[in-house]
Amino acid sequence: GNAFPTSSIFGAESSRGSAQEPTSPVPMPERDWNEIVASLNSLFPDMPEPNHDLTSPQGQIAFLAHRHYFRNTRLWAYHHVVNKIERYLTPFDEDYLRLTGLTATKILNIAHISVSVDFKQEEHLSEHDERQPINLRRMPAEFSFLDFRPLVDILGDDVKTFFSKFAITRGEGAKVNHVNESNDLEDVALFGVDNLKAHINTPGQYLGAIFATLETDLLGSGLKSRYERHRAKCLEDEAEVFMNKIAGRKPSIVPSAFETPDSQREHDLVVYHDGTCAVVEVKQARLKEPFYDSNKAYTRMRGAFRSETGIQKAYEQACRLWHLVTSNPQTDLFNKEGQPVICVPRMSPSNALVVCVTFGSFGPIATFGLSLLLEKETDDPEPWVVNIWDLQCFADVWQFFGWDFRHFVHYVRERLRNRNNVAANDELDYLGAYVRRCGLDGLARENGDFAELNPHSGDFYDQIELYLVNGIMRPSGFRRSNGIMRPRGFLQSIGVTGRPVHHVGRNEPCPCGSSIKFKNCHGRCL
Repeated sequence: GNAFPTSSIFGAESSRGSAQEPTSPVPMPERDWNEIVASLNSLFPDMPEPNHDLTSPQGQIAFLAHRHYFRNTRLWAYHHVVNKIERYLTPFDEDYLRLTGLTATKILNIAHISVSVDFKQEEHLSEHDERQPINLRRMPAEFSFLDFRPLVDILGDDVKTFFSKFAITRGEGAKVNHVNESNDLEDVALFGVDNLKAHINTPGQYLGAIFATLETDLLGSGLKSRYERHRAKCLEDEAEVFMNKIAGRKPSIVPSAFETPDSQREHDLVVYHDGTCAVVEVKQARLKEPFYDSNKAYTRMRGAFRSETGIQKAYEQACRLWHLVTSNPQTDLFNKEGQPVICVPRMSPSNALVVCVTFGSFGPIATFGLSLLLEKETDDPEPWVVNIWDLQCFADVWQFFGWDFRHFVHYVRERLRNRNNVAANDELDYLGAYVRRCGLDGLARENGDFAELNPHSGDFYDQIELYLVNGIMRPSGFRRSNGIMRPRGFLQSIGVTGRPVHHVGRNEPCPCGSSIKFKNCHGRCL
């Protein structure tokens, strides 16, 4: 099996920051350690003893699940959440009116106006056109103040209903008994401080918490089955839209392709171009809250993984077609009417990709811990697993750079080639390292056969999103070439034209052209 890099990644939280490990560590005095333990025990008196044996798959999966589920902060892009609410939730407006007294459309409108009014005065927008209502950048967690009182004069008592549903005041939050438990700081949209006054984290987190609350309302009502069917269709539609943006105009993209004329063995999306194929399967899989006991947590994760909406099911569906296109002289696929829609010739295994798209983020379980749960034969392909939120970010990045399906294939190949020796919690961190370094190959070799990416590697997307959505600034480190945006110093061939990719040494000049050493410039993000 694959070695699990527990000590390399999770040995100490300090490894997640930019500080270097001391060359001569000094042991902590026992008195200081006891004071820390006593402080933690006073804060979390009911905290159960940890039970994660990191030498076993059960303990490893439980640790990864806990780390991601309880400590993952929602960093959703504002306009992505707007799209999700409009697509997923507004069709249930009448139901929301009955459940909450407000429609999802009205809730979205109030949220957007409240943020627009407040953020127009932020420093990063004050220099720009006031017609831009909001900075859509995914910002680090920092509190901003919102005053809903002026909105009452505009929108009436609906604002008060909105505030009472999504705001929580001091002392009303649920008790936190464990340091790893989720808390209101991440799960609540508004933190009330006075009558119709509240703080929020960021616009993306604010709207993301509203989306999560509204979705919970549907899943906890008699509308669960209807909503899940609707969400499954939305997921497939979104995956098709995003893959179209990523693939460009040339590839053949076929949704709902069947292996037989009588509509048997469906595949959500098949992309084919120039001897390369990607089989894309979409599932509503999302990470469930894990138990503190490792064995129970592992059992729950494995059950969700293998369910009809889980990653294992998506992988098996895609894997079946992968074996056909890599072994048969040609593979015909059909639409619902039984008509042939695409003929895929035999291709080498390296030219056929398996892509599994999920609704929720699985964090490190999906990025580098798949081997702990995924059941596969030795001759089966490795899948690339990405959640729909990150896939939308990928589509934005591909649009920004003017990339196409060739670049996508190149990225996925490098990503899978480095799956066991380059680690990160977020797929965007891999993409950030790929863009800044012009590839992922060589990262582990330069770092002693294993590399953990800086958790801020994906922050480059913030600049790209701001440029694409607001159009008010050009991201630093990028230039326009032949009508499209490219990273400065980004080699024209990233393995696409056949030229070798150059890996920048830490002491070499940064490819961005700053004349500063790479380790002191863009290398700081790695």
